[in-house]
Amino acid sequence: MTTLYPGRSLNLSNIEEGDDVYFECAIKANPWVYKIVWLHEGDTFSLQGHELCHNVSAGIIISNQSLVLQKIARMASGNYYCVASNIEGDDTPVCRPGQMMYHGAARFEQVNIPCHLDAHPKPLAFTWTFNNSGESVEIPKSHIRVLGTYSPVSYTPNTELDYGTLLCWGTNAVGKQKQPCIFHVFPAGIPDPVHNCSVYNLSVDIVHVRCSAGFDGGLTQTFILELYESHTNKLLANTTNIIPKFSVPGLPPGMSFTGVIYSTNAKGKGEQISLPVYTIKDMAERRTGKKLITLNLSRKE
Repeated sequence: MTTLYPGRSLNLSNIEEGDDVYFECAIKANPWVYKIVWLHEGDTFSLQGHELCHNVSAGIIISNQSLVLQKIARMASGNYYCVASNIEGDDTPVCRPGQMMYHGAARFEQVNIPCHLDAHPKPLAFTWTFNNSGESVEIPKSHIRVLGTYSPVSYTPNTELDYGTLLCWGTNAVGKQKQPCIFHVFPAGIPDPVHNCSVYNLSVDIVHVRCSAGFDGGLTQTFILELYESHTNKLLANTTNIIPKFSVPGLPPGMSFTGVIYSTNAKGKGEQISLPVYTIKDMAERRTGKKLITLNLSRKE
C-alpha cells in the first residue's frame, strides 16, 4: 500500500511558479518493494499519465521514496502518484481461464473474438497474430481495441486459408506475456437438412418420428419438429430435442398430420423437411399389419 504526502513545510494551497515542491511516498509492503514509479496526471492502473524520471537538469530529483520538483512551471500542475511494486504483486499478463476458445464463422462473416487477461499492472498493449500452415501474420492495429485487461479483435475469413489460429499477447510494465492466449477460427454455417425420417410405434394418440442428422455446420445443432393438422394446417405441437427423435402425445386417434422437421445452430435455421404422419383409429388397426414405414420426403420451401 502506498500513501503520498507533501513535504512538511509545503502549503499546497499557496504554491507559485518558481517554487520547489517535495513529496514523500509512504509504503507498507511485505516483501519489500523493488521499484517505485512516480506519475504525473495519471496512474498505472488506468495506464494514463506520464512517468517521471530522475533528471537534475530538468529539476526532477528522485531519491528512494521522495520526489523533488525544483522551480516548477505552470505545466507541472496536476495530480501526482507514487506506485510501488514487489515480487508478489507484479507479473507479466496471463490468459484468464474459462474463455471461449473456438469460434465458427462463414466466409466473409466478421466475428468478434475477445481476449481477457489477468494482469497487474494492467496491460499497456495487446498484440494479435494469425497462424495458418506455419505462416504468422500480425493483425493490423486498426482491428484491435484495448479496454483495460480486455481486447476484442474483429476478424473476417475471406478464403479457406483464413481459417486457423489467432494468438493474443499482452504487455505490461513488467514485460510481455510468456504464453499467448489461443483462439481457433473454423468454417461454420447453417446445418444440413435431416434425412431418412421414419414414423414408428404407431399409436392411437402418440406420434413417434426419428431421422438421421445432417452435417451440423461445424456447430452444435438442435432439432425441431412442428406438427400440423393436415386439413387446416393448424399448428398442434412444437417440440425440440438434441437428437432427431421425437414423440408427440395427446393427439386424437385416426387423424393425419404433417410433420415439419429441421435443425438449427448458432448460424441459423437449416432446410425444412416435410413428413406425413398419422395416428391409428384403434389398436386392432395396428395388429392388422401397419408397421414401421419409411416415406419419400419432400422439401418444404
